[in-house]
Amino acid sequence: MATRLRRLFSLAVALVAAVWWGVCLTVVTPGTIADQEWAGNNGYWARDVRLTMILLVASAFVWAVAGDEFLSAMGALGALVWTAADILLTRVGVDGPVAAVAVSAVAVACVLAAWWAAARRTVRARRGVLLVAGSIAAITAGLIGGLQSPTDVEAALRVSGLLAGVLGSAVALGCSTLLASGSRSTLIAVGAAALALTVLIRIASPDRSALGLGMLLAALSLTVLTVRASERSGPQAWIASALACFPVVFCAGMFVIAAGFGLAPIGVLLTRLEGHPPVNTADTDVLYTSAAIVGGVLAGSLLRWGVSALTSASALRPPRRD
Repeated sequence: MATRLRRLFSLAVALVAAVWWGVCLTVVTPGTIADQEWAGNNGYWARDVRLTMILLVASAFVWAVAGDEFLSAMGALGALVWTAADILLTRVGVDGPVAAVAVSAVAVACVLAAWWAAARRTVRARRGVLLVAGSIAAITAGLIGGLQSPTDVEAALRVSGLLAGVLGSAVALGCSTLLASGSRSTLIAVGAAALALTVLIRIASPDRSALGLGMLLAALSLTVLTVRASERSGPQAWIASALACFPVVFCAGMFVIAAGFGLAPIGVLLTRLEGHPPVNTADTDVLYTSAAIVGGVLAGSLLRWGVSALTSASALRPPRRD
């Protein structure tokens, strides 16, 4: 029963992300392409949304296969192929309602095929893979949830931010359920808090407070991942995990900012491959999705090290004598 629910919920996340990717590719993106010689700051926000949706499908697949190393690697490879197709279709210029239905239908079919194929294989759960995938989803939710555009008035931008925050948090919490058993009511409460934070982020954006709320959203999911990974329970475990996660989120956040500008050549390359005007030299063509991946891997690696150290210390601790 638990396996079926895991596959069902992860599939639901992936299907929503796949459909929104198709809509962004064919409806949203064409309206954001600059007709001038240069594009403005955050001018290619729709590209980040599309790549985020692909990333969330891949993360949901890792959740569905319980972090199985081979299948997770196949999911990552599939995401790379999907990204290449995204670049090609963007360069060709597919747009319109008919194209939206066709592209979304193909994406949905591919997702269904991947889940069907994975269900026919015996998976081997890997806690480390789940922890990293959940961390990437958590950082993505906090970062892309507050995504901005040159005007910050587009309805599609608000929907995209909400979807990134909700779906990313859902994947992170889903991965946490495979690390250890826990209270369903606690998970529901955390999910409700994540939804509320996502809404607040969109209300606050583009104000700077949206960044702090995004970090809080990421920290919330990472705290759940840490509690489950350490296989501890009770208020003390939650407090200790939260105190441990905030420095991790801060370090990952600072690294995301640095990586965002350090990885700017990737954004420039994608803009060139898609055949779009370059971003104004006074601004930076930042690809926030790549920064979220790097920050998520860093956060997941730090949490893996911290949980491993905590587990080792607990094992070496002498038993209490009454």
